[in-house]
Amino acid sequence: MIEKDVCQLRAATIIQAVCDYSGIEYHVLVSKTRAMEVVKHRKIAQYFCRSLTACSLNRIGSLTGGRHHATILHACRYVKDQIEVSRSFRKDISEIRSFVNGRMEKMEAREHQNKETGYGKFIGSPIIGFMTLRAA
Repeated sequence: MIEKDVCQLRAATIIQAVCDYSGIEYHVLVSKTRAMEVVKHRKIAQYFCRSLTACSLNRIGSLTGGRHHATILHACRYVKDQIEVSRSFRKDISEIRSFVNGRMEKMEAREHQNKETGYGKFIGSPIIGFMTLRAA
């Protein structure tokens, strides 16, 4: 259970980092909109969730607006293909990866600090948020 919560927290951190980088609000990124910029950054967020976490495709799909696992596979393939053929897309991915990695390092440092101070158990959901419980 804790593993799922940590996975979900890491994926939510990645999605929020992509939102912050792109200037797209979280609720817009996970909405049903098909606006080109939103779709591009949604696919990038899904790609990073897949490559940087142990989350299942279904979990990533639910965190990005209730998408089907096949949609996540398509997004990952799309991003990989674009990295291969587009120099500007590759540069964008590199910049976003640095931004996301920075956020992930901060989150992992907080996790480590929480474990040392007795706060290490995550509870919550993406809808109502996350909080930590003090270990007994």
